[in-house]
Amino acid sequence: MKKNDNQRLSYLGRRTFAFIVDWYINGIIASGLTALLNSLIYKQDQIFHLQQVLNSPKKWLVIIGLLISSIITFVVIPSKSGQTIMQRVLKIKVVDQNNNVPAITTLIIRFFIGCLILESALYTLSSDLWVILLTKIFGYKTMINIIGYLLYGIAALSLILALKDKKETKTFHDRISKTKVIDA
Repeated sequence: MKKNDNQRLSYLGRRTFAFIVDWYINGIIASGLTALLNSLIYKQDQIFHLQQVLNSPKKWLVIIGLLISSIITFVVIPSKSGQTIMQRVLKIKVVDQNNNVPAITTLIIRFFIGCLILESALYTLSSDLWVILLTKIFGYKTMINIIGYLLYGIAALSLILALKDKKETKTFHDRISKTKVIDA
């Protein structure tokens, strides 16, 4: 491998690792918020799993907790420096076409349209939201499996296109928001 190939693999590894850790941090924040909301609204101190609340009013606590934590993790924190928590540690950042920190509206488009809709199979909030909505509409097994495969296919296609993009390694959410991830 040439040096450029090694640098690209390092960059892709850091970007992937940052996403995995940020996704995990987001899940922890969401669990805490969901437990807090459950405690405040229902006066209960228990933590529950999504499957336990699919047919109860508490499902919206999960969605609200995930939505708030996702906005904090993937929009608010990066709006200051262009970096999520783990991107800062790994010295990469999201920038706009002029290599500036993206505007908050750009980060909102990047996250909500690109991540939650197009690449939803990779994000906790949208995965859980799709399960809740599709369960209510179609029942649990049949359509969820079909749509799940479709969403995983779209996410995989986004990753394949990013790997083929040797210049900027842009995923769908980068292309839609006109952003890119660079070394900080």
